[in-house]
Amino acid sequence: MQKKYKWLLLGIGLLIIVILGICFPKIDFYLNGEEKVTINYQQEYQEEGATLKIFGWNQDAKVKITSQVDSSKIGIYEVTYEMEWLHVKKTLTRMVEVADIEAPVLTPSFDAVIYILQEGKAIFPKFTAMDNYDGDVSASISIDSFDHNYIGVHFVKVSAVDQQGNEGIYLQPVAVYQDFEEVDESLLPLELEDGIYHMAVQEDQLVFEGYVQEKIENAELKLAGKKTVTSSIQPLATCGKTGYFQSVISVNELENDTYQIFYRDKALQQQAILPAQRLGRWHIGDKLVSFSYEGGIFMTVEDFAYQYDIAIDVGHGGDDVGAVGLGMYERDLNLMVSLYEKQRYEEHGLNVWLIRETKDYENLLGEEDWHILQQVSYTLGWYGAVSKYTYSNHHNSDTVGATSGPEIIVLPALNQEELAVEYRLYEEFQQVYQRINTDWPLFTRNYDNGKRFSKEKGEVYPMRVFYANMRYPWECFGVTVTTYEGAYINNRFDYDWYVKKENWKKVSEAKIKAYVEALGMEYQAPKM
Repeated sequence: MQKKYKWLLLGIGLLIIVILGICFPKIDFYLNGEEKVTINYQQEYQEEGATLKIFGWNQDAKVKITSQVDSSKIGIYEVTYEMEWLHVKKTLTRMVEVADIEAPVLTPSFDAVIYILQEGKAIFPKFTAMDNYDGDVSASISIDSFDHNYIGVHFVKVSAVDQQGNEGIYLQPVAVYQDFEEVDESLLPLELEDGIYHMAVQEDQLVFEGYVQEKIENAELKLAGKKTVTSSIQPLATCGKTGYFQSVISVNELENDTYQIFYRDKALQQQAILPAQRLGRWHIGDKLVSFSYEGGIFMTVEDFAYQYDIAIDVGHGGDDVGAVGLGMYERDLNLMVSLYEKQRYEEHGLNVWLIRETKDYENLLGEEDWHILQQVSYTLGWYGAVSKYTYSNHHNSDTVGATSGPEIIVLPALNQEELAVEYRLYEEFQQVYQRINTDWPLFTRNYDNGKRFSKEKGEVYPMRVFYANMRYPWECFGVTVTTYEGAYINNRFDYDWYVKKENWKKVSEAKIKAYVEALGMEYQAPKM
């Protein structure tokens, strides 16, 4: 009897399993793709469907799809997927959003490199901006500002925004000339040549920006030396031409060598409007990086070592006499002061570089057609890059001879900790000089409008518009330059006290003491 019950129970169990299998079969029902999809306005919707499997067998024909996506109208649409097998029903939904996700397209009125004078006069195209949904959004166009006083090529960002916040970008190449009258307009290019137009330092990295006349895709910069090093290229975002690129190189990872720079197999050139815009050499991390440009771009990497303790720019020279005082030219006074300071530094065992040691310039770097101020700037930057301190000696004048006293101008704008020597001299000068009538002895100045910014009061100006001999070394070589304006030599009191009574030596000794002690040495007073 017990055996009969066992078989009966076993049979009932099998029957229950069969019934459950028939009534509730193994069903897999899922969406292909994402549950929520976003497509652009007027973009065709591609249905990805759903998958139905019963006991592992595809049954997609049993899925009913209800779709009402209209890509010509912005909104959110629901797509339903229904299945029914025997008495089992299931429904899935997918949300499809039609949105304006396309940025406006900017178009210039003419397609060429744009030219701007240093003083700000421009030949610049008008731009229109058309959006796929909003239509004409030209009213939203904005053009980034840039420094008209920086000689060379800029990539100026022109942008437009639609109502959804999508930003279209056009990178407009702009060439800034010092004097447009000196340029033969027939020689101006209509487009950029293949080359590198900007180089900048970010910590221990060297950043190249350039242009090639092809679409940037899976490309690399190649640094060819004893060993070939490659650096990936990132296209710069623009809805204009496609050839703008950026490449970042970690200098500390490079072996000491001279490398030529190639894009694919093209030898790139450093494209510059004037040679002063060419970057010379940098102190980057533990390396000294120097450039030369004959037949291509050649980058020499070597271990860094200071060549000089102090580099001094002797202001003006040659036919440029500078300020005219009551008894001498600034050019000659600058030289007298600088030669004295050089001698005194050397008495302390320091290595000093002087940009000139006569009335004229003799050994400036650069090409014959450079303006002399640009040659001075480039040369100062070249030697200043390997000097622990760099400064420039000048003397002032004003229109009526009413102002007197010293001024200290520093570029770039730094904080008090980074300006330890300058702040010390600022305080020292107040003891050395009998009177100081200038507003602030330690300041920066906006030469666009003459406004002064007092470092003593914590005011800071970016200092882009400045003496070229200060601006170019900072922008092109990363060299901090301080200019000392010793006195107003057309002021009767200043001229008598500073020049005739030779108190300029007291002023120089204050500088010498500050720099000698900043270099970790003991100051020695001059022998009588």
